[in-house]
Amino acid sequence: MASICIVTEQLPPAFAWDPAFPVRGTEKFYVQTAENLAEFGHNVTVFYDGADKKLKAEYKNRRDVALKTFDAALVCNRRSVGMAHKMTKNVVEWTNFYPWMDFGSDDEPLIVISEIAKKTLPLTKRPVHVIGHGVDPSVFHKPAPDAAPRQKIVLYTSSPDRGLQRLEKLWRAYDVENTYGYKLVATSYGTTRLSDHDVADFLRSASFWVHPGAGVELYCLAAVEAQACGATPIVVPNGALRETVLHGYRFTNEAFDAGLVGILAGDATMDGIDGSWIPTWAEVTREIERVLLAKQ
Repeated sequence: MASICIVTEQLPPAFAWDPAFPVRGTEKFYVQTAENLAEFGHNVTVFYDGADKKLKAEYKNRRDVALKTFDAALVCNRRSVGMAHKMTKNVVEWTNFYPWMDFGSDDEPLIVISEIAKKTLPLTKRPVHVIGHGVDPSVFHKPAPDAAPRQKIVLYTSSPDRGLQRLEKLWRAYDVENTYGYKLVATSYGTTRLSDHDVADFLRSASFWVHPGAGVELYCLAAVEAQACGATPIVVPNGALRETVLHGYRFTNEAFDAGLVGILAGDATMDGIDGSWIPTWAEVTREIERVLLAKQ
């Protein structure tokens, strides 16, 4: 058993999150990592911007960040790790930023979430580990055999700035809903308390999941969740989407609009989309645990 802290990035008030109800991919990572480490028997404290809360792990406001010492610290998306060195000699950095330019000492490990992120790192002697995200298969899974047929819905579950406006413009330009019968549905990403169970139900009812590939790193946990639920992806495989969308339709940026419309015109869903290749959050956390405790 080890004492472990996770120091999260400092966010504007508009991005405040609740450990009991994580919504965005990054906060899901924080909570899943903390809760699984606690399940493994470790004493885990997460420092963030919200109120103190106790689940399996303990969540503390970051104003208390330097009040204890720990066996290891996972420092996430922060441009400085100086405060972590006051708490422990065993610091590991984690980031889903792209590119990541701030480096620690040569023996201080760095975890990134995709191979594309690793390839963009400047030359470094630091050990770099690629550990992606996981899913909860009890929530994100394919429909039951006797479930109702999928609806003519194209679902967008990523952050709105990753291409939603382009999709809405495409739907108007091609009159998609009236011509082909497909409705574009976007979940209110991070703005309302839509549970994972709600999102998973949407994904199991939708025919397609879509992402125009706007953005940079684009590991896109939403893409992993969509495949686990059997929705057929249609994407521009920019960034890490080429790693996380293993099955589905891929188009260049230039061919995406016409390609998407052609697929909808032919009702061309794919059978066999599933999440069999996707690790669970517990499996992912075991990999992180090994990095964190390698010096113990």
